[in-house]
Amino acid sequence: PNLNPLKENESYRPENKKWMEKNRELMMDRLMPRFLKSIGTTLRKKTHQDYSSKMSIFLVWLDESGWSKTPVTLVIRATIMPFFEMLATERNLCRRTIEKYMQILRAFFNWCEDMGLREYDTNPIRRIPKMGKVIDCSPDVFSKTDRERLRDAIKPKEPWLWLACEMLYYCAIRPGTEMRLLRVSDIDLKRKTIRVDAELAKNKRTELVTFPDELLQHMLELNLDKYDGNMYVFGRYGAPSLTPMGKNTMRNRFNQYRELLKISSDKKFYSWKHSGAISAIENGATIYEVKDQLRHVSIMTTEEYLRKRVPKSGIAAEKMDK
Repeated sequence: PNLNPLKENESYRPENKKWMEKNRELMMDRLMPRFLKSIGTTLRKKTHQDYSSKMSIFLVWLDESGWSKTPVTLVIRATIMPFFEMLATERNLCRRTIEKYMQILRAFFNWCEDMGLREYDTNPIRRIPKMGKVIDCSPDVFSKTDRERLRDAIKPKEPWLWLACEMLYYCAIRPGTEMRLLRVSDIDLKRKTIRVDAELAKNKRTELVTFPDELLQHMLELNLDKYDGNMYVFGRYGAPSLTPMGKNTMRNRFNQYRELLKISSDKKFYSWKHSGAISAIENGATIYEVKDQLRHVSIMTTEEYLRKRVPKSGIAAEKMDK
């Protein structure tokens, strides 16, 4: 009577050993590393790291909840719901972040279906209500005064860092992979264009971005045309070199100037992109022109981008009875 039936079967019935081994391979804590490995070549390194980080948090929760050794075939919506509730209540995460967790886990269960590990159309990440606080995480834009103060502080000491700020402001070159791995040969000074290669672009399309005379003048002052075309524009030691600068170096260096000038931390390095788009609109650019400069695929993306940053005309209010 004290014998564990499962252990007894495992010891004396070989067919149960096979069943146990098969189910071990279906356990959540074994399948998730397989999933991450399988998508390693399809995602950017940074995106893959984000997937790994969030799935690690999920695995810790599974272990603490006693679900980590559960076969993936037995996981249902009710199993997952407490995890998202925990993210919203205990971790106090915003809705956008929780939806990112849902997206990653949905991809995992879709992969399980594709691998024949679950029946099709049984993904438990569906019909889950929205959770978490609605928080506007987008950075504020720089005022004209902010821009002038930053220029006067950065340009004399770190002209290449200021070039990065200008490039983000005028050309919306994203400061991550697009800018960090930009090579000298990607910039055509005669045509005043910057080529963003598909391998670096967020939208996976090779495109040309134009830039104004102000940016051209600064590039000529820095003798950009004298550097080897294979060099990265933003090299490890500030100037162009065959080794790109570190992932966070540019942002960290900019933050030092922002803090020195006591500019709000809500205004980030990425704020240069938003500031440029708003400045263009305020000076008469059409939403379609801004769409092209931001390299948005859909005009709806640009409208959403500008919605919370550009006030409505207010013409209707002016026409109301006083």
